Parts: sequence; C-alpha cells; structure tokens
Amino acid sequence: MNKINKKIICIALIIICVFSMSVQIYAVEKVDLKKDASISVEVGKEGINVSLFEVGSVSEDGSVSLKEEFKKYGISLEDISTGSNQAAAKALETYLIRDKVAPLKTIITGSNGWAIFDSLKVGVYLISYESGKTDNVRKAFNPTLISLPTLIDGNYEYDLYANIKH
Repeated sequence: MNKINKKIICIALIIICVFSMSVQIYAVEKVDLKKDASISVEVGKEGINVSLFEVGSVSEDGSVSLKEEFKKYGISLEDISTGSNQAAAKALETYLIRDKVAPLKTIITGSNGWAIFDSLKVGVYLISYESGKTDNVRKAFNPTLISLPTLIDGNYEYDLYANIKH
C-alpha cells in the first residue's frame, strides 16, 4: 500500500507540473505615447457634423484621465471601454456645449457617410454629432467616448473604426 501511495503522489505531482507549465501569462504592452492614431466614424448619412474633442490623456500603462480643464465637471473615465460610460459621454458633451469649448476638429460627412480623423495623438476623445435632418427624418446621435489606443484582445489598437447608431 505504501508503494501505491507513492505512485499516486508521484503521478499527481507530474500532473500538477504539466498543468502549471501550460498556464499562459499575458503581459500587456506599454502604450506608445508618440504613435499616431486615428478614428474612422461611419454615421451612414451625408451632411452630419461630426466634432472631435480631446478630453483626456492616456499613460504608458493604459490608464486614462481627464484633462485638467475638464476635471471640474466631476466626470469619471473609469471603464471607458464599456457602454456604461454613455452617461459620462452625454454629461461631458452637455458641459462642453454649455461652456462653448471649441472642438479639435469638425468634419461634415460626405456622400459615403464617413468622417475620418487621422494624425491624432494618443488620448481620450469625445465624438459629438450635430443632429441632422436627412430624408425628412430628424436623426439623433449619442456622443461617444473613445480612448486611443484601445486594448483589444491583449493588443493596443491605435486606429479605430466606429459605426455610430442613431
């Protein structure tokens, strides 16, 4: 019986060693703060004003924070990658409009319904849309907060595509 116990313990240790070696450790790369980034926004309609505001910064470890001039609004950028940040985007847009903050850039969508913002620096951006009347139907678009880069499947993506719902 003693030999059987030793064999069982030996087999159990071998199994533990094999499984522990198969565990993968993912190290998240650092954010390249000097890399250019872009946001391609598909609105789907021509003639919509799409405005881009730089509202925050991203550190090398991927953490985000509001720019100093926007901290007075008391808005948190935690969990920016989830839909739960929609309330923060709407509140931030309301403050920016109220305080007449000029956007970094505004693009009017062309016949293809796209607005492309390129040569951007790493940061957090609010995309705001001027409601437009197209095909005699009033369209309302929700503002969007986007972090450049965004962590997707363990890799930082610096060029993002956004399909905006209305």
